[in-house]
Amino acid sequence: MKRLFVIALGWLLCGPVHAEAPFTLNGRIAIRQGEQAYHGTLHWRHSARSDALTLTGPLGQGAAELRRDGSSAVLQLPDGQRHEASTLEALASRLFGAPLPIAALPDWIRGIAPDATLDAQQRPLLLVLPDTWTVEWLRYGDDGRPQLLQLESPEVGVRLRIDSWSDTADEDTTDNKALP
Repeated sequence: MKRLFVIALGWLLCGPVHAEAPFTLNGRIAIRQGEQAYHGTLHWRHSARSDALTLTGPLGQGAAELRRDGSSAVLQLPDGQRHEASTLEALASRLFGAPLPIAALPDWIRGIAPDATLDAQQRPLLLVLPDTWTVEWLRYGDDGRPQLLQLESPEVGVRLRIDSWSDTADEDTTDNKALP
């Protein structure tokens, strides 16, 4: 379970420092790695200056938190382990031993992917990355925003369902307050 939390956090937060537009989203996540699977909820506040993400297991168990500000990235796991690095990219590289192809995730969840195959409404449908990763936009809401995304490699699959989001985020997500 700890490994799956780390994979989820790496997937979700390797690259948010690149997106400028703020957002807050709530959703659900499903992660598969081989025969292991994890399902949980997430709350993510993103701005150009910071990120704060909480992943919670079923029934509110095992919250993991990741925070990024201009000077560091910190991952706090449910078992008390703490990992810190100067950037999210450095943290992910240390945890996984290699970079992950998700620097554009904040854009992808907004439906921005210039190299993707488009659907009939000119929205991203499928993006195949050169290193065997694929990104699929499986469902859009009535507002035209993505509601269901899937990221796949031969080893890992991540499904993200966005239940609600807004185009604003608290600018100061790095204080010592608990995340909602």
